[in-house]
Amino acid sequence: MAVASSAANLEIAIGATIRVQKEYNTAAFQAQVSADYAAFAAATPIGAEPLGIVSRERLMQILTFRAGLNPSVIYDVADFTPAADVALAYYQVPIFTLTLTWIST
Repeated sequence: MAVASSAANLEIAIGATIRVQKEYNTAAFQAQVSADYAAFAAATPIGAEPLGIVSRERLMQILTFRAGLNPSVIYDVADFTPAADVALAYYQVPIFTLTLTWIST
């Protein structure tokens, strides 16, 4: 018999200053980045098993994912937070609040 339970949300603040090519500094591009974080949160199992963490490095990769392998879309990411991996308890799932500053270059 399967047991169903609900998970508690753990809010993780994502912050950064992103220098981006001006043609990509659009509401549509920023919305895609937000959607990427939402998709990652939805795909993360309760407790972030098997490691029990949300990796800081993985969170930064999500931010730069839309740039792909093109070095001239996102030039730089500064002041990225969280500053370390975020541990989840066995009953938690991540939700992200984004405070991203986009600067056209």
